Amino acid sequence: MTTPKLALIPAYEPGDALLPLLRELSAAGFACVVVDDGSGPAYDRVFSDAREYAAVVSYVPNRGKGFALKKGFSYIEDHYGPGAVVVTLDSDGQHSAADAGRVWQEAAD
Repeated sequence: MTTPKLALIPAYEPGDALLPLLRELSAAGFACVVVDDGSGPAYDRVFSDAREYAAVVSYVPNRGKGFALKKGFSYIEDHYGPGAVVVTLDSDGQHSAADAGRVWQEAAD
């Protein structure tokens, strides 16, 4: 069985970089999980649009990046099983899908 390429992105009040990053990751074959870390109603549209490319896990209030990562890893374990190879990225677009692909490949080998 092929190991799925998974990307986990915790996001609190994400800017304009999140959707292009998700499109890029999706095109590179990643299944994406975005965790809305209590961003609030002003960001509902961003997370709604993100659902085209990713599973979105949401909760309120903001609980911090560590909690968001734990929530995302729990979602991944529930949906992909234990032992999945996961690359985490910030929602600000600091890293590209190519960066994620290199990290994922190194970890999957």
